[in-house]
Order: sequence, then structure tokens, then C-alpha cells
Amino acid sequence: MDGLFSDRKRPFYNFSRRMELGRLPYEELGRFVEERFGAAGKGIIPEAADALIGLARGHPYRAQQLASHAFDLCRAEADEETVFAAKEAAHKEAEPELRAILDTMERPRRAVLIALCKEPVREIYSRPYMQRHGIRGSGSLRSALDALVASGDVEGTVRGTAGGACPPLPTDPLLAAWVREMLDAR
Repeated sequence: MDGLFSDRKRPFYNFSRRMELGRLPYEELGRFVEERFGAAGKGIIPEAADALIGLARGHPYRAQQLASHAFDLCRAEADEETVFAAKEAAHKEAEPELRAILDTMERPRRAVLIALCKEPVREIYSRPYMQRHGIRGSGSLRSALDALVASGDVEGTVRGTAGGACPPLPTDPLLAAWVREMLDAR
């Protein structure tokens, strides 16, 4: 869609303003989930809503997906166990998509994405971090990270080791959790 409005050669070039929506605020999203469960005749305990929002990390689609599964799995009220069962159902539902994301990546990009899923830290350019995750060097890391940000698979960037910037994180929290669990199962 972005190319439709940002490519000078396209008929709708500059026809709209780009607007980054970002993550949904946790508190508002939690209230929304609780209200929607209540409006549909079910409940969700606050701890379960917090767990759901924590798993979704404010990601709009994944929050909706997890809430939908939790709603379907509970009889009258969703608890934390229901939310974790919803996460498993969402993993099962999304597994072909998640596997395709990793399978179609070049090895350096895949290594960096898996590293960020397993161990999201600010110091990604540290030598021990790169060695632990099979990343060949800072140039390879930088190129892979730039490509992951450009493709929308990662958000936030860190250049070098200094600073108060947010560490780069996988955009899809369900992908990150799935990668961690998939690798732990090996």
C-alpha cells in the first residue's frame, strides 16, 4: 500500500498523508477488551486481561486475535489459563505464516530476527551477543537490521552500543513468542 501513495510513478502519488499508528496503549486496550467481553455476556479477570495485553504488546491485530481465541475458549469468564490457551491456539493458527516469514529470509536476516526474538537487548552490536547468535560481524548485523526494519519485521533501531534508544524488537509479538518456544522445544 505504501508504494501506491509514495511512488512518483503511481497515479495516487502524494494523494494521502502517511500516518504511523504505532502500538495501542496498554491501559486503553485492556479496558476495551474487558468492555467487549462484558458486552458479549462474558468476563475476563483483570490479571487475564493484563496477560493478554502483555502477550500482544499493543499490537492491534495480535491483541484482537488473542482476545478472540480467549473469548471462544472461555465459558463465562476468561482467566490467565484461558489466555495462555488462546496464545497456543493463535500460534497454531498462525504457524504457517510465521514459518513462511522465517523460511523466506536470507540467513543473516533470519539470524538477526531470531536473536532479537530470543534475546532483545540494547547491546546488539556487542561481540558476545553476535557470537551467541551466529551473526558474523557488525556490518552484517547492520545490513540485516536495516533490511528487517525496511520490511516491517523489526521496529526501532540501535546504532552502536550507546544510549537511551529503544532496542530493536520484532514487530510481531506472536512471532517472537513462537520463535522462543519453537527453539526451546529443540
